[in-house]
Amino acid sequence: KRDAFKINEFLVAIIQHIAISDLALAASCAFPRAATLLANSWVLGDALCYAKVYVTYLVYPAGTFLVMSLTLSKFLLLKFPLKASVWTRRRAHQLCISIWVLCLVFQ
Repeated sequence: KRDAFKINEFLVAIIQHIAISDLALAASCAFPRAATLLANSWVLGDALCYAKVYVTYLVYPAGTFLVMSLTLSKFLLLKFPLKASVWTRRRAHQLCISIWVLCLVFQ
């Protein structure tokens, strides 16, 4: 019965990258904002100010493209179920790394 809801390993790898982008977004937005609200001014320094903006502008499009790739891969897995055997975890990580690199380059 445990195999009844088995998720494709390709989708699991993409979901892991989405989780990484969500954690990076939380670390770059929520924690500095909480520190700013507690201190009533920016106390984290200029370097963290620039790093916060940089990470935020990297993570938003990466997360969006990762969710888009998850949705598209789910659709393609339903449309072409016999070709799902060539969709490996390694290819999923290659896809996600290319999304991260493209977001880094075109930032």
